[in-house]
Amino acid sequence: MMRMMMMMMMLTVDTEVPLEITTPLQDQEVMEKQAATFVCEVSKPNQAARWLRNGVDVVAAAGRYEVQVDGTRHVLTVKDVEKADEAQYSVHFAAADLSSTAALSVTGTVSACLRAPRFCFRRRLSYIHTYVHVNLYSDKIVERI
Repeated sequence: MMRMMMMMMMLTVDTEVPLEITTPLQDQEVMEKQAATFVCEVSKPNQAARWLRNGVDVVAAAGRYEVQVDGTRHVLTVKDVEKADEAQYSVHFAAADLSSTAALSVTGTVSACLRAPRFCFRRRLSYIHTYVHVNLYSDKIVERI
């Protein structure tokens, strides 16, 4: 009986949860000059991660890349996206040899008017001497002043 108790005490169970990717990266399609955000969540908080662009380390100090870690959430933001930023972006967790990859596709440009407020200017119609508000999205007169 004593021998059995000693054997049971020597038996230990490893209950540590292995590191897993719970939310993999998703492909992103953004317009030029906008930001692209890649998000990956893992099962354990504060894990060391490397971000890669086409297999090469992303340098956060480059100014347009921002890397954040908030517990289990790892985020890479590419600011002011350009056509040259189209690539495969990956996050790699060396502790468990895990990685997730997604593509960034860059579409056309966002015009200055679309970034401006909905009613961004007044147009003077000199032949009738009045001002109007023009809806930039439909180019229709919305209000006469």
